[in-house]
Amino acid sequence: MLQRRMVFAAAAALPVAALAQAAWQPDRPVQIWVAFAPGGAADVLARALAAHIERTRGWSVVVTNRTGGAGVVMANALRGAAADGHTLGFTVSAAHVLPAVTAVPPPYAIGDFASIARVARAELAVVTRTDGPLATAEDLRAHARQRGQVSVAAQGPEVVLGVRALARHLGVTLEPIPVRGGAEGLTQLLGGHVDAAVLAGVQAPGVREGRLREIVAFGAMPTLLSPRVATLRSLGLDVAVEPWFQLIAPRGVPAAAIAAQAAAIGEAVADPEMRRLAAERLSLRAEFLGPAETAAATQDDAEGFRRLHEAFGR
Repeated sequence: MLQRRMVFAAAAALPVAALAQAAWQPDRPVQIWVAFAPGGAADVLARALAAHIERTRGWSVVVTNRTGGAGVVMANALRGAAADGHTLGFTVSAAHVLPAVTAVPPPYAIGDFASIARVARAELAVVTRTDGPLATAEDLRAHARQRGQVSVAAQGPEVVLGVRALARHLGVTLEPIPVRGGAEGLTQLLGGHVDAAVLAGVQAPGVREGRLREIVAFGAMPTLLSPRVATLRSLGLDVAVEPWFQLIAPRGVPAAAIAAQAAAIGEAVADPEMRRLAAERLSLRAEFLGPAETAAATQDDAEGFRRLHEAFGR
């Protein structure tokens, strides 16, 4: 799966020029429904994409937050929208895929949607305080054995599964402590209420200032903040948890509309200002994948999260 993703990433820029020739044009405002609350990374990124598309393509793009159920409310609304290219959903891969492969009964199927593009990925990492005893994965193991367990703030079911997978691999107890967002996880860590936290971006100032450190990256590659830190895979665990920000549409959208939308999105992601926003403000790695690559990666995610859930779900 990793090799497949690397091929897609290397080819990410290729579809843009070809898709740019697509003839489809919207005949009314394009709606982008964001699955998460205003002010968060998904909301900020979606609005930046919309502004770029309006500026460069002349389309009218309206961004609306449709929150609830960690993405399920937006997805169900999108599933029932007209498949004419004028309504898109902006979500995070894990939040979108997990209910479809783990819930009983599932609220929707992955096949209910068309993939448009992936635009950025979050870099999750286990973060600790530099004034504490945990500096490596081996420290996690030793500390948990000494104390009986290590507490880890974790947002979202995919992160909880990753923490459980790491715990089993290390042969210790890592207790996931649910939090509602990265800010809450960071507060819990800085306040000494947890031993570690799995975070995606909010730790950046603390890491740069030397107050915090990343000790294990949850994605397939080390993070930009800590390029020498071990990943789950480098520790010998065949797991990667890396949420992607992506756009989807109702199943049945005409191919020409998908191509035009993907081309506009790809141009926005390639813009230096957009990449700077993603990296510096949101601590995201901006990377474009087109419709076919996004669909294939979504299927990879479904298979990976299903295996994780079967092995580590409770």
